[in-house]
Amino acid sequence: MINLERSEVAPFQPPWGHIDISQLTFTQSAMVSSAPLTLSVVSISDGLTISTSWQPEALDEAVAQGFCHGLSDWLKYLGHGK
Repeated sequence: MINLERSEVAPFQPPWGHIDISQLTFTQSAMVSSAPLTLSVVSISDGLTISTSWQPEALDEAVAQGFCHGLSDWLKYLGHGK
């Protein structure tokens, strides 16, 4: 379950705007797969374990690394809260 609140003022404004997370609960692991890219998210006692893998012949390495870097930045941003 995720409770989200929109905020008008934020120190960092990503393209999608600022969202404060008041409650974030993971009850199980989740996996999103597509042909060239696999993203696995697993909830552990002290946070999340996120792993990504991609097929080099199907996805450019720069694109995959950019995705991973963007995901890392997004999760850090979400972790800052209020």
